[in-house]
Amino acid sequence: MIKTYQTKTVANDGEGDCLAACIASILERPLRHINAPSTKDPQYWSKLDTSLARIGYRLVRPKKRPKGYAIAYGPGERIYPAGHDLEFTSIIHAVVVFNGQLIHDPFPFGEGLTEVTNYYTLEHVSEPEEE
Repeated sequence: MIKTYQTKTVANDGEGDCLAACIASILERPLRHINAPSTKDPQYWSKLDTSLARIGYRLVRPKKRPKGYAIAYGPGERIYPAGHDLEFTSIIHAVVVFNGQLIHDPFPFGEGLTEVTNYYTLEHVSEPEEE
């Protein structure tokens, strides 16, 4: 695992790329290789699945807390800024965990999550279609 920090934030860009940064961290790839769609895209999850398939992976949502590296997803301490569609509610965030323990928050000054609503793991499914 190589710590990769997000390059987009809700406050600066209207959306963040923390999930893509977590994926890049676990796969030890540059963030630009993840090619995540805009989080505002209604087809975000299917487009992310397609992007990951191109590099030979898929996101899996296990039924319980996974062992090893995983992505924890849920509300964090920060709130959406005024003017955002979700203003003044907790920002949904993603962090890297190992055996359920926080090991990397891709937000530069992040402190993790207040609650984990989902876990995701990365499963290798094929050789990359393209590098």
